[in-house]
Amino acid sequence: MSVTETFFSIEVRDMKRAIAFYEQAFGANAAFTSPTWSSIFVAGVRIGLFLQPKHAATHVGLHFAVDDLGAACDGVER
Repeated sequence: MSVTETFFSIEVRDMKRAIAFYEQAFGANAAFTSPTWSSIFVAGVRIGLFLQPKHAATHVGLHFAVDDLGAACDGVER
């Protein structure tokens, strides 16, 4: 057996809203989208978005290294 890829999976309550957030805030590219599962890429790393309507906001161990922290924070807040 060999591992061919690793990725994060994040629960979301609203798939369209989550995809739009990652596209606008981090320049994500959606490689695959469906109502229940989507794969997006940020800086070459795949992130899976999994629809969980009952998801309660929690902390996720997902980190982004950026060259301009102020601009990144502005993008997230928008």
